[in-house]
Amino acid sequence: RLWITGFSLTKNRGELHTLDVETGAMSYVNEITARAIKWPNEVASIPRQQYVMNHHPTNSSSSTFASSNGEQLEDALLVTDGFLVPGKDKGGLYVVQNPTNSATERRVCLTGVTNLQGDIINGESDWFYHRAVWMDMTGDGRQ
Repeated sequence: RLWITGFSLTKNRGELHTLDVETGAMSYVNEITARAIKWPNEVASIPRQQYVMNHHPTNSSSSTFASSNGEQLEDALLVTDGFLVPGKDKGGLYVVQNPTNSATERRVCLTGVTNLQGDIINGESDWFYHRAVWMDMTGDGRQ
């Protein structure tokens, strides 16, 4: 897939579209994601990895992921957001899981807590991000 970003000085939303290079079909992220990411800069795929979910026997609601021959994580993107332009300077780093899947798409802001409108209400603000690299910080082979 080829990802295309766009932004506007007058609209309160960003544009994240994808083009399937084999079929020519265009898709886009859902409206909630588009309103949260107001000035998308770079879009990068997060590497798929093998994980298996381990449930804790003492706490049924708690679980961890362990590298194994288990199930693969879903498609995900790392999106950098924001610019120096007033009104677009509260950017962030976002993980968009299952992009373009209207039923299961969801986004997570890695740089602060956002409300339903996508405004940062707790954490970092007045920052913008142009590029981010997903990497293995612990040296365990998982990114």
